[in-house]
Amino acid sequence: MEVHIFLLSTMNAADTAVNLESLSITFDCQEGTIQKFKYPCTHSPVSISLWVACMHPLVEHLAASVVPHMDAVVCWYHDHDGLSCLQVEQAMGLLQPLHNNVRLMATTAPPKREVHQSRIRKYYDEHGFAIERLTETMDKNIEEILRVHLDIQKNL
Repeated sequence: MEVHIFLLSTMNAADTAVNLESLSITFDCQEGTIQKFKYPCTHSPVSISLWVACMHPLVEHLAASVVPHMDAVVCWYHDHDGLSCLQVEQAMGLLQPLHNNVRLMATTAPPKREVHQSRIRKYYDEHGFAIERLTETMDKNIEEILRVHLDIQKNL
């Protein structure tokens, strides 16, 4: 079984690459690309594919043909970067009409010189339930997404 997770990063490409290095994933910082990686999961028989993109007009245009085919979609932002937090509204506006399994994922790496006080509002799904905000490390967040996905598949 293969699980596909789309990560739309509101961070710049350099910060996105730094965060993915913690998973031993080398992110090409070229603008306007959607890159696919195999998540290094050793303790599960499930294969995880991470589709990673940074906010860009080309990615916004391509999202309608990619996002609906994903198992989970994540809006990934830097909690202490003002520009990243500003782009969350645009990213959620792009993702929510295309998929019903959207999550927010916050990171604080790499550290910023000027720490921005996060003011990301709560987002709600189409049924009025609050969208989950993942705040653990990247590997724990991916494992949580996988756990929830497998629980849903088991109950279907």
